[in-house]
Amino acid sequence: MVALSSLQVVQFRPPQDLSLHKWRPRSFIKCRIAEPTGEPAPLGQKTKYMDGFFEKAFMTLFARKMEKFAAPAKNGSASKEKGWFDYDYESFVDVSKRVMQGRNRKQQQEVVREVLLSMLPPGAPEQFKKLFPPTKWAAEFNAALTVPFFQWLVGPSEVVEVEVNGEKQKSGVHIKKCRYLENSGCVGMCVNMCKIPTQDFFTNEFGLPLTMIPNFEDMSCEMVYGQVPPPFEEDPVVKQPCLADILTFRSVIFYILDEVFVGDPNMDHRCWERPEDMDTPRNVYKVTIQNPGSDVAAETAAALAAASIVFKESDPSYSTKLLHTAMKVFDFADRYRGSYSNSLNSVVCPFYCSYSGYQDELLWGASWIHRASQNGSYLTYIQSNGHTMGSDDDDYSFSWDDKRPGTKILLSKEFLEKTTEEFQLYKSHSDNYICSLIPGTSSFQAQYTPGGLFYKASESNLQYVTSTTFLLLTYAKYLGSNGGVARCGGSTVTAESLIAQAKKQVDYILGDNPARMSYMVGFGNRYPQHVHHRGSSVPSIHAHPNRISCNDGFQFLYSSSPNPNVLVGAIIGGPDNRDNFADDRNNYQQSEPATYINAPFVGALAFFSAKN
Repeated sequence: MVALSSLQVVQFRPPQDLSLHKWRPRSFIKCRIAEPTGEPAPLGQKTKYMDGFFEKAFMTLFARKMEKFAAPAKNGSASKEKGWFDYDYESFVDVSKRVMQGRNRKQQQEVVREVLLSMLPPGAPEQFKKLFPPTKWAAEFNAALTVPFFQWLVGPSEVVEVEVNGEKQKSGVHIKKCRYLENSGCVGMCVNMCKIPTQDFFTNEFGLPLTMIPNFEDMSCEMVYGQVPPPFEEDPVVKQPCLADILTFRSVIFYILDEVFVGDPNMDHRCWERPEDMDTPRNVYKVTIQNPGSDVAAETAAALAAASIVFKESDPSYSTKLLHTAMKVFDFADRYRGSYSNSLNSVVCPFYCSYSGYQDELLWGASWIHRASQNGSYLTYIQSNGHTMGSDDDDYSFSWDDKRPGTKILLSKEFLEKTTEEFQLYKSHSDNYICSLIPGTSSFQAQYTPGGLFYKASESNLQYVTSTTFLLLTYAKYLGSNGGVARCGGSTVTAESLIAQAKKQVDYILGDNPARMSYMVGFGNRYPQHVHHRGSSVPSIHAHPNRISCNDGFQFLYSSSPNPNVLVGAIIGGPDNRDNFADDRNNYQQSEPATYINAPFVGALAFFSAKN
């Protein structure tokens, strides 16, 4: 806040008939945003700036003044040795952080006051009081000056109308996304190194009341000249939790990503016991900056963004919260790149490894946020990163691990609805994927069993059947809504053909197959009786109240008796490539259920239910 106070003392009061609504100070100290939209990046992404001569001059001036009070730099090299234009915004913020070290909040605020005073010529505060008594005009004039002269420090802002003591006046400044808060990521820095000392300086030293109201949800801030700030104890910022890093996973989204994995899979596989008797370790694992998990974080961001679309009409406030959180989670995923199976290798592998890497999830997450927000920066992200994240790969497997086909189907919707040229490539790749599934087309290469079931792998094959079916129906819906077709070489495939192919897969799973077996437990007259599932195969506590230990439970795994507890609704791994199915609890490849098998099948059932 030094810049304004050092420049204000040389301003003179204009004639009374000069309207502030027409007069604007020349904006030669202007922050230049390097974002395609010209606006600050959306919440969850860090805004890029192009700092010029004046911006760096002010950064250096501030940093050198504060360096006198700062703790030594971590790398051992003192920042005061830097040249005049060696400072950038990051190093300026770093000096601020080092000033805070070893000082309580009042001492931090006093340092800022001393720095501010050192920027002014002797007697400047008294001259300011004479030139700018606390009037409406003075408040509006200072607000007008703040916009051009503070941009280098806080980012883009604008004068807004506010109400002070019951009177409306243009003495408010709305900071769209505070650069200082965005880069520091610390409530304490915002409050003790900016808000409180700046308020006190204007109110007490200059005699012009100023209240600053930061919004820690969206990083905006309101400055109200002419409004007396509340006592510190009554200020809402007192109740604001300290966030070590607003944009990182731990501080804002810890409730989403702090627990990404629970248990010890190796120990769990050595036991066969029901949930009520479980005594295997329940260790909790998380991803952090040091141990990143871009795949699990970006997948979470995608889910949050998709959910925000669902709630957009029925609960707009909740929808907005979901979307903003998705952006924060995605920023963490993209900023701290790495696969969770590398960070937690000994725990998650080989059972739950991210074999496809994390790039596909980053593109998946960005695509969902783009669809939910229509924010141009995510379109730019997709265009810039798509080629390195799988957009050029014609992969034919959509699963919990590999999102590439799903991303292309999702992005093709933008081309089909709006003919957005940037997404035409994804429409072409989506056609390639869909055509590979349809018998009779020139691009057909999928494998089907003699009974007509899509076949991809010997282990839990129905996971690929349900996910592929879901994509067939989704693409059919996109095509049907926009009069489109899938182009397969010289031929075309209509939405109706895709729906018919999907229906065959759904019907097969529910019993229309050579074995006349429903692979959804509890549905139909004939379904699997020996499901590879601990809670289903071990007697319930009502039938067997005494504890069944870890090793004792294996007698039920190896038993030839049907499961005593019917796992209604679960879809299991399914038959082999010849439509053969062994109803054997030990054959987990065919008899084990999984949520990632059921989840896409729910979407398929919802589609057909709606049509009926």
